[in-house]
Amino acid sequence: MLHRRHMKPAAKQDVAFAAPEPESRERELIAVLQDLVQELHPQRAKSMDVNESSRLERDLGGDSLARTELILRDERTFAVRLAGADASAAETVGDLLRALDQAHPARMAQAAEAPMAPLPLVPPAVEARTLIEVLEWHATAHPDRLHLAVLGDEVTPVETFTYRGLAEAAREEELLQTRKRTVSANSRSSSFDQPGWPRDS
Repeated sequence: MLHRRHMKPAAKQDVAFAAPEPESRERELIAVLQDLVQELHPQRAKSMDVNESSRLERDLGGDSLARTELILRDERTFAVRLAGADASAAETVGDLLRALDQAHPARMAQAAEAPMAPLPLVPPAVEARTLIEVLEWHATAHPDRLHLAVLGDEVTPVETFTYRGLAEAAREEELLQTRKRTVSANSRSSSFDQPGWPRDS
């Protein structure tokens, strides 16, 4: 009889990154696709047969935005990072399965090891009545507070937005829209001043 001390310890397995069996991966991918097709084409979804040979655009009615959403859902479902070229070039469900086979595990472990420091709590802008007023209140109270970070992967920010930056961008956009409305109004006024155009009495 073998004693416990003579037994080799079982090899550790990273459960979070364990790749599913091919049949399981195909079933999960088809389930993701069926959910997306149901959202995109609720009237036709029941008559669409999603299988490995289904073409993402011609058979399932996907477009570039739907493909982007599908890639994001696949990455979340399978905890991988899909190569942009492989995912963009996929024409069928089978092509997408092969892209998943070549995908790298998402960097969830590193993200768990280096979490972002929590931001201090701030009181709500209770007197603000519009979203613009809320933004202006935050930009005045704590202009350099981080509001949004766009991540290139799970841990690497590629762009950040503070309340100051968002407020300045909102003001610039409002100024641009005001100028466009002014130019449009002047253009209509000039058209009515041309000979042959009836004017309101």
